[in-house]
Amino acid sequence: MPPGKSVTEPEAAKLASGDYSEKVLYLVGTFYVAVAEKSRAILWPNQTLGPVHVVVAYPLSIPPPEEGAKIVREAPRGYRITRIKHTAGNETTIYVRDITAP
Repeated sequence: MPPGKSVTEPEAAKLASGDYSEKVLYLVGTFYVAVAEKSRAILWPNQTLGPVHVVVAYPLSIPPPEEGAKIVREAPRGYRITRIKHTAGNETTIYVRDITAP
């Protein structure tokens, strides 16, 4: 993995909306799988719904986790942040890519 900075979900939620694909930021923490599809999953930082959620894109070589699974990502195996979006309703979506094999 390219060297970069690891940030937690509260730290990432404070970053400005925009494209982060050219920056090397990794999201670390404990997450719960709310929705799992073929090549993506939606994660919550807590077991209950909240204002921040994470959308993970998985390459075809990495199967997404099952719904309800608990995922712990620590440095240096964080999710690569690609984009952050804040809405007027005070919700934050953090878009990330999984670039490491489990």
